[in-house]
Amino acid sequence: MGLNILVNDEVMSNTIEDWSNVRSPSRAKRSLMRGFTQNIIYKKVPKKEIIKFGDSLMMHSQTKKEMVKQLGQSESNYITENLPF
Repeated sequence: MGLNILVNDEVMSNTIEDWSNVRSPSRAKRSLMRGFTQNIIYKKVPKKEIIKFGDSLMMHSQTKKEMVKQLGQSESNYITENLPF
């Protein structure tokens, strides 16, 4: 049997802070430490890593799409047919 592919978008993503809407980042950082809200946008960005444990692979859905695209049509049919869910 092949490898099981587990797609988990919550675990396999990083949260980054976008400070581009803040007028003065250093002042906003000091105010944030004092408890004042700031105009910071939190974004989730997919991780490019694939975690392998046993006979399973865990990855983000975007990473899976890129992997299927790079493998080609014949291998991608095998992968999508043998998913554990």
